[in-house]
Amino acid sequence: MRIRPEALSYLGQPLYRESLWTDGEDAAARTAIETFMQRQTRIDDPTAFAQQANALRTAGAYRLAIAVLTVGLRKWPGDPQLLVERGHTYVNVRDAAAALTDLKSATDLAPQSFDAWYHLGLAQWFERQYADAAGSFDSAATVTPSASSRLAAMTWQYTALRRSQQDDQATDVLARIDWDVDLEGKNLNYQLRARFYQGSLTEEDLLAAVAPGTKSEGSLGFGIGVLHLVNGDEVTARRHLSAAAASEFWPAFGTAAAEMELALMDRMDLPTPEAYGTLGEPLYAALSAFARPPESVLTDLEDTKRSLAANPLDTATVRRHGLLLASGLARYREAEAFLSRHLAQKPSDAAVLCDRGHYHVNMRRFDAAIADLREAMRLAPGMHDIHYHLGLAHWMLGDIDKAVEAFERALDLCESESHQVAYSDWLYLGLRRIGRHADAENVLNPIHEGMHTTGNNHLYLRRILFYKGDISEEELVASLPDSGLAFASLYGLGCWHLVEGDATRARKVFLDVVERGAAWGGFAHIAAESELYRGLL
Repeated sequence: MRIRPEALSYLGQPLYRESLWTDGEDAAARTAIETFMQRQTRIDDPTAFAQQANALRTAGAYRLAIAVLTVGLRKWPGDPQLLVERGHTYVNVRDAAAALTDLKSATDLAPQSFDAWYHLGLAQWFERQYADAAGSFDSAATVTPSASSRLAAMTWQYTALRRSQQDDQATDVLARIDWDVDLEGKNLNYQLRARFYQGSLTEEDLLAAVAPGTKSEGSLGFGIGVLHLVNGDEVTARRHLSAAAASEFWPAFGTAAAEMELALMDRMDLPTPEAYGTLGEPLYAALSAFARPPESVLTDLEDTKRSLAANPLDTATVRRHGLLLASGLARYREAEAFLSRHLAQKPSDAAVLCDRGHYHVNMRRFDAAIADLREAMRLAPGMHDIHYHLGLAHWMLGDIDKAVEAFERALDLCESESHQVAYSDWLYLGLRRIGRHADAENVLNPIHEGMHTTGNNHLYLRRILFYKGDISEEELVASLPDSGLAFASLYGLGCWHLVEGDATRARKVFLDVVERGAAWGGFAHIAAESELYRGLL
């Protein structure tokens, strides 16, 4: 199975780590990632967290690097090194808004940090705050003692000033760029770009310096393209920017910048995350495993739109429309906004409140989910769905006692075998987590193979058969495809190992779910993130 994408380009294309590996590097990268996946000893120092994240980033595992840094920031929330590293990584994965938050904090905490100012400038560039970016690059150039780093910062500063139409200031900065310095083994591309901007190298010289499969593809192609762009020659700019954007070395800032310029030229909407994982990962609808083929979902959406036009407050149609947006297309932000508009007109609609609470869980807004679900429970205390989703929200926050209480109530209220299977799975694991082992076994007694399940609840039945010893771990794993919600359901196996006392094996399963699973809206995927965030990473 191919590992899921690390990011989504500004042009809407998935970006994979495998494209970064040359024949001589793939083995080392795989080893670095596998070493992290198998690690049994804890690291408990912010510098060690930063080093681990750097090793993962070097291997192309940007999502795992963000996860490590997010857990580190949970332990040391004001550590500027971790903020800079995560902000840097967010820039690599095209999430400038998240980068901006981290890096503004980092410059406040460490105003003499070149890396903080430099990467803040990049984040501002990708947020199209070009004048602010020029100021941050100026600060970076001012605080660094390194002539090589100053060269890089001032080259970006010049470009940002040109992009913000501050041409007089740009001319002044360009005259002050000193490229004849010790490059310290880096920044050759910026030296070449500075010389090109100053006129001592031709465009042909720059193109001749491009090395396929390296940072230079993006950096030099963007450097040429953006100059033509600000000079008003969009045709030539597009040619160079397209070549830069096509580079397989997608983490390069120049590659990302070329993508963004092309998207802006074509008036494309830049991708926006639907939510952020508990481990800090930006989550996109386009990179989610769909529950159904999108074409059929879109057809059904048109049907619900027509029904809503005739009866806009019909609860069943509203719920169906929200479900198609959320579970069908992973457009959770749109689903939440749609349900909120309905609730503004019909605030006592308990079923819709339950659904919004459900989607808040999908979006990792657990406190908002609890607020909605408690209100729904007040309005309709006999709805088993409300108690189930309330249990899930508490579970994700690590409040297992409250989760168990909610799952017990949901199980008491449900009438179908399918719901009984799903609720029994979560309740069994919860009871084991709080030491009520006999009660947990009693929950499983009525469950047997052949029970009627609907939707994805057959996955819970397979897990319960494993808990009961009716099938082996190997049989459970073999029965779950390497995709979608089925793969995410391996969370139950990891949780079982955890309550059996094998935290190392549990961690490996949870990491597999987060690393390989594309069904990021699924409860099992979210629960795996939560376990790692709370201490198993």
